[in-house]
Amino acid sequence: MDKLILHRFSMGDEGMVHAFRSLRDSLRYPFQEDSLPMDAEYFMVTQDGKPVARVAVVPNPHFDRSTAMIGFFEAMDAPEAVTMLFNAIAGHCRSEGKKRIVGPINGSTWNSYRVALPVGKPFFMDVMSQPYYSKLFEANEFKTLADYFSSKSPIDGNSFDRWEKRHTELMERGFSIHTLDTSRTEAQLREIHALSVVGFQRNFLYTPIGEKQFMAKYLPLMAKADPKFIFLLRDGDGRLVGYHFAIRNILCRERLELVQKTIALLPELKGQGFGSLLMEHCRREAFLNGYSAVYHALMHSDNVSARINAAKQDVVRRYKLYYKEI
Repeated sequence: MDKLILHRFSMGDEGMVHAFRSLRDSLRYPFQEDSLPMDAEYFMVTQDGKPVARVAVVPNPHFDRSTAMIGFFEAMDAPEAVTMLFNAIAGHCRSEGKKRIVGPINGSTWNSYRVALPVGKPFFMDVMSQPYYSKLFEANEFKTLADYFSSKSPIDGNSFDRWEKRHTELMERGFSIHTLDTSRTEAQLREIHALSVVGFQRNFLYTPIGEKQFMAKYLPLMAKADPKFIFLLRDGDGRLVGYHFAIRNILCRERLELVQKTIALLPELKGQGFGSLLMEHCRREAFLNGYSAVYHALMHSDNVSARINAAKQDVVRRYKLYYKEI
């Protein structure tokens, strides 16, 4: 067996960066990966000149200074190479005064993060990872920091009585639900960004994102999304106070399935049923447009939204986020 070689480099080394990217390409993921950050430290293990494991240590000023974030992890099913990789980053992080490592997170929770466990079939915008990744992390003494899951439920036409009542109440209070106006996509995305900054600030491992970065990330996604399933909740003054984003599961070609990806509300509206109303509104529109099922994607196990309609949902995917004391 050829010797394993460890490489450490920055984004300035174009040859190494190309090899780093090629590993993910060889694993045949269906979607483009997050942009590699310029200020990260990159580590890669090669065998016979070919990359077999990779990871990046990504600076995040909003993290505790004693905690290092790792992301962009990919690997062949090569335990020895991954152990070499993780030992290298542990030594690097320890030399930087870090006491623990958290990951995988590709820079922030606005990007891809977590490891998908080897169960279930992935859907559009799901976490894409190899089924052996959890074993590789756990074999190297990483422990579970947080658990997540995705569920799936069928849609029928007999479950919208609650929606009718709550929608009427909402209208009487001056609230209204609108779909995305494609003639004003950029302006509405800026509203969504401003709301997200406030609505997500108490979320686990939250990191703020600038408007420019937000627009660059989500504006291209709007071209793939159906505006019928992007709902904007406004109060009587027309102010955006909540939104719900869903998108078709384009990985399923046999039937129409919808992925409910994001719900955000102003903090003062949380706990009043607005989240469940937006979810039911989405399910109703999906049913009226011929969809047969809805995914509730990537929910933290302690999330309130995870308990909405829990009895009607089947858990189809599970995920973990890891940490390691060093």
